[in-house]
This record gives sequence, structure tokens and C-alpha cells, in this order.
Amino acid sequence: MAITHAFLAGLATSVLAAGMVTANTDAALESSTPTQARVDLTATTIPIIDFTGKLGPLTISRKLTAGFDIPPNLLAGLDGEALTSWDAAVGPTGEVKNTVILPITLATTAPKVDLGFEPDWKSSVVLSPIGATGPTIDLAPELKSTMHLIQYRGGVDGYGFGVKGTILEPGLQGGATVPETMIGGSAILGAYEAQLSVLPSGGLKATLSFSPYAGGGGASIKLGATKIGTTLPSGQFKVDGKLCLGSAAASCGGVIAEASVSAMLGGTLLAVNGTDVVSYDFPDSLKVELKADSLALTGNIGGTVKVDQVTVGKVIPVNVTIPIPPAPSVPSVSSLRKPQTAAAHDSVTPATAPPKAASRKSASSTRTESATGASPTPERGAKSNRPARD
Repeated sequence: MAITHAFLAGLATSVLAAGMVTANTDAALESSTPTQARVDLTATTIPIIDFTGKLGPLTISRKLTAGFDIPPNLLAGLDGEALTSWDAAVGPTGEVKNTVILPITLATTAPKVDLGFEPDWKSSVVLSPIGATGPTIDLAPELKSTMHLIQYRGGVDGYGFGVKGTILEPGLQGGATVPETMIGGSAILGAYEAQLSVLPSGGLKATLSFSPYAGGGGASIKLGATKIGTTLPSGQFKVDGKLCLGSAAASCGGVIAEASVSAMLGGTLLAVNGTDVVSYDFPDSLKVELKADSLALTGNIGGTVKVDQVTVGKVIPVNVTIPIPPAPSVPSVSSLRKPQTAAAHDSVTPATAPPKAASRKSASSTRTESATGASPTPERGAKSNRPARD
């Protein structure tokens, strides 16, 4: 029994000693290891879907990723990709690839903060209907839209809010090898921009711009040795307005109010082998601009249509400036008060003098009359000393 007690006591002592050594070692390591600063993750990418499957000539791939706080200005967003391809040794082949991004961006600068939403969908379609030896169709459509909410925090734009973006931006690129065709172009439908802000120095700035259409592009087809083509309307419809009051006029180039309308369109209806057969050009634009010293109307009116070598129509430039005379100067309050004071002084002085002179004259005449009238009184008194008649 004594041996057992001695063994247990020795084992307990060994365990305690080992614990003390381990604790001292950990303390030594903690004291010798420098404390590392905490690292915060500023960019995060999370894979949501990542799948690729293959069955014979068929390949299917799907990917979806979420991103947060990714430089330079991505606040959050989704990035997706879908691929479907058929690659058979015999027969038709093709590939369809779609990508979509749904980003939310946040760009902060010294004078403003810009919060943006810019979804974008792209596709790539490559088809060979009868195999690798036949014609190939290659198309790349795209659809996107943008919207930005802006907060102004000083600077030349003052303090306020704004918005800008596009409702829809469709685009298409591609063609085919047989017959040889080409399709390309893009358009912006519903571009808008507005701002309303005030300046601390006493000013107001309001702008509005809307463009129902802006874009261009074209298409062509080659039949044998003849290539026939056309172009989409290149140019824009646009309406602009601007109002700058007070100190904001300086940041608007001295413009107080401005309104403009643009309908600048041009294109080719028919082209043969690169030569325009029927084309048109309408560079219509009018702008009314009001400044402190002038009212101006500038732009162009009219257009031309060209058929072969014959041009019909005319473009008339407009440039009318009406000067505005400066407003008459208004005299200051101090300059108006001085003549009134002087006039009042002049009017009071003559009116006061005559009464004083008259009073002096009256007083002197009174004294004279008193002195003159005192002498008959004794004479009458002397006469009264005579005896009265019985």
C-alpha cells in the first residue's frame, strides 16, 4: 500500500511539473511572438454555383459568383455565366454562351457620391448548321441599362442631388459566312440626366437632359460580286434645359438659362459596293441661351437628301444674338439723403429768419411807442393841477 501511495504521489508531482513547464513555455512563446495587427477582408468573392457536365458531344457549364467590396468601386454584385455547346463529329455544331452581371457600384470623391446600378447581359452564338465544312453564323447581342444616383457635397456643383442613366442599350454584332453578311450597331434608348443643387455662396443650379434615341450601325449582304448595304440612323434626338441662378451662373459659363433641341440624324438607305446611292443628313439643332448681356439663338435648320449625284435640300445656319442693355444704376441711399438734408436746411433757414427780425422790430417799436407815449401823461397830470371850474 505504501508503494502504491508513493507511486501516485510521484505521478501527481510529474503531472504538475509538466503543466508548469508547458505554461511557462506558452508564456515565453507569447512574450517572444510579436502581436500581429488584425487584417480585415475588404474584398469577398463567394461562389454560389459552379457546375460543368459533359455527355458525349454535349457540354453544359453553369457558374454564379457573388462579390462584395471589390476594388475599385464594386459594392456588391452577381456575375453569372452559362455555356451550352454541341460538338459532334458529324452534323451541326454550335455554342451558346451567356454572361450576366448585376453590379452595384459606389464611387466616392471629394465633391460627390455616385451610387450606380448597371446590369449587363451578353450572348455569343456560333452555329454551323451543316457541320464544320458549311457556313457559320456568328452573332453577339447585348442588352444593358444604367442608373446612377448622385449626391453633391460641395465644389462647383454645390449641395444637392442628381440622377443619370439609360433605360435600355441594345446592341448586335455578327454575321454569316455564306452568303456573306454583316450586322452591327447599337442604340441608346432613353438617356437621361438631371441635377438640382444649391451653392453656399447664393446660387441655384438645375439641369435636365433627355435623349429618346442615340445610336447607329448598319447591315450588308454580298450576293456574288455585288455588296448591298444600309446604315441605321446615326445621330440622336435630344432635349436639354439648364437654369443657373445667382453665383451658379459662373460654373455654367455665364449662362443663366438655356434650352436646346437636337434632331441630328444621318444614314444611308442604299449602298452598292461601298458607294452611297441614297443617303440623307439632317443636322437640325437649335439652342437658346440667355446671359446677363445677351440672348442668343444658334444652330442649324434643314437637311439634305442625296440620290446618286443629285443633292436635294439645304442646311440653313442660324446665328442670332440680341444684346441686352445693362440696367440703369440706382443711386445709393447716402447719396439720396444728402440733397434732402441740404434742401431741408435751406428751406428752414429763410423761414426762421424773418420772424426773428420781425420780433426784433416789433420789440423796438414797442419800446419806442412806450417811450413816446410816456411824455403826454405828465402834461395831462400838470394840467390837472389847475383849479377846477365851478
